[in-house]
Parts: sequence; C-alpha cells; structure tokens
Amino acid sequence: ECNVEGCGYASEKVSHTLTVKSDGEDGHHSECNVEGCGYASEKVSHTLTVKSDGEEGHHSECNVEGCGYASEKVGHELSDWYADDDGHYKKCESGDCDYRTVSAPHSIAEGAKATDVNNLMHQYDCEVCGATVKEKHESQWHYTDTEHYFGCEECGHETVHETAHSFTYKNDGDTHTVSCSSNCGFAKTESHALQYSRLSDNPSQGHKVTCKTNCGYEVIEAHDQAGTDGECSKCGYKDVGEHTCIDHLAADANGFYDGECQICHQNAIFEIDASGKITKFKDYNSLKTSAGELKIKVPAKVNGTDVNDIAAGSSDGVQVFRSNSDITDIVIAENENYKELKNGTFKQCSNLKSLVILASITKVSNGSLEQVPKLVYVVFPESLTELGGSAFGNSTRVGEMTSFSHIYFMGTSDAWATIEGKVSTTAAVKILLKEDIVLYFGADPTSGWQWTDSTKDVPEANKEA
Repeated sequence: ECNVEGCGYASEKVSHTLTVKSDGEDGHHSECNVEGCGYASEKVSHTLTVKSDGEEGHHSECNVEGCGYASEKVGHELSDWYADDDGHYKKCESGDCDYRTVSAPHSIAEGAKATDVNNLMHQYDCEVCGATVKEKHESQWHYTDTEHYFGCEECGHETVHETAHSFTYKNDGDTHTVSCSSNCGFAKTESHALQYSRLSDNPSQGHKVTCKTNCGYEVIEAHDQAGTDGECSKCGYKDVGEHTCIDHLAADANGFYDGECQICHQNAIFEIDASGKITKFKDYNSLKTSAGELKIKVPAKVNGTDVNDIAAGSSDGVQVFRSNSDITDIVIAENENYKELKNGTFKQCSNLKSLVILASITKVSNGSLEQVPKLVYVVFPESLTELGGSAFGNSTRVGEMTSFSHIYFMGTSDAWATIEGKVSTTAAVKILLKEDIVLYFGADPTSGWQWTDSTKDVPEANKEA
C-alpha cells in the first residue's frame, strides 16, 4: 500500500517470504521476513530424525530446513541379540538411530565341549546370544607322558586316534632326552637307566656302563669292591684268579643251565651285545646228560646286561638257537624286557621237546617254532596277545593227543579269546588254560575250537607243570 495520504494504492497480494523459527521441543512456526509484514504461522510439531551420538546415546533433530531444533541426548533403546558369522551385537530400536554395538565373538560356556559334526567342522551354542555356531576344527597334537593324539581340543574330534608314543632317546651326557618319533611335541629329560656289563675281553679291567634305553650313553668304569665278599657292587665281578668258567656252572633243581660261572659270574655259554641281544650260544657240550639231554635256561641278564632279544637268523645276521640239534628243553626265564619270539628263533631245532616261556612276551611270530618235529610241550605266559597262525609250521607233534602233548596258556579263557592269530594246524591241538578249562581244536579245521570243563584227559603231572 502507498503510505502517501490520500493515494489509496494497494498492490496485488503476493506470497510471504517465510523463515522457520524453532519453538523448542514443542515445535516450530514460520515467519515472513519481509520488513513490516509481521506474519507468523501457527506452531506445528517438528519433523524429527534420530541421530546417533555413538555408544553414549542419540538425539533428535528437526529436518525442516531452517528450524535448527535438536533435542537433548538420551540413552539408546537396545534390542535383543543379533548374530552373524563374526559374532553377536545389539541395535538401537529408537526411530532411525543406526547405532549398533561393536560385534563380540561368540563364546562357549566354560567347561562345555563343542559337538563334533564331521571331519571338518564342529558346532556349539553361544552362551551369550544362543546362536548355533559352526567352525572348523582347531586340530593339534595333544599328549601325556605315555600317549598322544592329533585332534581338536574344542570338540574332541581325533584325526589321529590315541596312540602310544614311539619313544626315541638322545644321549645328553649325564641325562638323555626322551621324545616321540611322531613329532607330536612330547619331550622330557630323564636320568639314564644304567646297566653294567663286565668287559668280555678282559673282565678284570672294569665294566661297561650303558643306558637301558640305548640312547648312546656308554662309559668304561673300574670295578669297586663294595659288594659282598669284595665283589663289584655294580656288576658282581670278583677277582678270583684264573679258572675255566664252563667248569663252574650249576644246574637248577630241574637240571637247566643258564651259563653263569659260579666263580666270576661271567656267562660261559651266551654272548650278548650292548643293545641286549643274545648273539651266540657256545661251549655247551659238557652240559649234556648221560641220556643226551641238554636243558638250557635263557637268563634275564647276561654279564649284567638285560636280555631283550635273541638273534634268530637272516634279519640279525647271526642265529643263536636256530637249527640246533642238541637242545632238548628250553626255559626262557622271567624277564620284563623280552617281548617277541621272532621268526626263526627255534626253527629246525630237531631235538627240542619242550619250551617254557616265563618272560613277558606279547608276540609269538610266524615260523618261530617251525620244523621242530619233536616239540610236544609248550607253555605261553599270560602276557601273550598275538600268536602267529603258522608259528608251529610243520611241527606236527604239537597237538598229538599223547599224555604230554599240550600247549599251556597261563592266562584265562577270556584272555585267550582276545589273542590275535592263534594256531592254524591240521593236527589236533589241546590247550590247557589257567582255570583248568581244556580247549580242543580237532583235526578237521572246520570243526573249530571246542570248549569243555572236563579235565579228565589232562594228567596230574601236566596240571602241576
């Protein structure tokens, strides 16, 4: 309008040029910014958007241009747990707030085990969010002092099942290192397990000190005289002057000779190497009885060295008893170190009638008693776990149903049932077990093993034996 008095001019109406003004949390209004207009709209509510302020909370802003309203910061309204492959998290559920907590890894309850799914994976329920989580096995070697396995600690899945260590020993001077040849990581330091053997060439000069583990430790040491009657306390040597050892042997109550000289304690009929293998049987002809019997006991020690093997032929380069035609009876003395009757040990011993094994052997190999035609009496210890199917190949008298034709197993019938292999023969075999149960295998192999509680066929002398 023209403000000259009397003019009366008024222009046509035009739109306001508006600016939005905030009225605080109650809303905002619009005002015309043309000078002198004075127009102001009614107050209206804000059009709000929620903005995150990080983990501390969020606020709301009016998104109408020019308003500028922002609320005070308030805490997030967090959801229940969400889960993904990386872990679990929570979201703010207030309006458009895009806040989410930092993802935390899934976890399994203390003491709980994951469930083995297959060869590649296991799964478990997260103790925080409850999600079922699948992940690859974390396989590694685990071991005790005696065994190892390769597997996942989380679920117990075993790629390599629990197996006894295969020990190797390395001489470190005063001690040796025990480790596992499977490279499972097991290793420990041990003191040597010392054994003493008199010097075979010149026993008066001292004795050899070695470790039973064959770790390589070896020293030569002078005799002491701290034992009984001036004997060496380590190896038993006593200087008694010159004598012939074979003339000073004594048989036990059953007529068996172990070869130890009663004067100097050197063995006159057996030689042994540093590893514990008997390598020679010698100078025994004077031990035969007038009836031609030769009864020999294989001792647990020869010249102070523990016996753990008997050379048996091609694999050893030498043979101790194989093809011997003089021995009639053999006893292998109690011995925790001797574990296997190897192929060929008593092969072709043409006059061998009886064999009693008191050592803790676990295996009688194929061919160990092959072509022993007079063998009628055998005793196996209860430690036996494997009996080669052809251990008695062509030894046809084992199993003849004569008064002394028996195999004796010093274990129970349950233990016999678990032995691998057992005897395969076309002759009839009779086996007497510890609880006086007789086990027959007929001449017809298809008839199988037959059990009976009757012992009337077994002579009392055999039971006593």
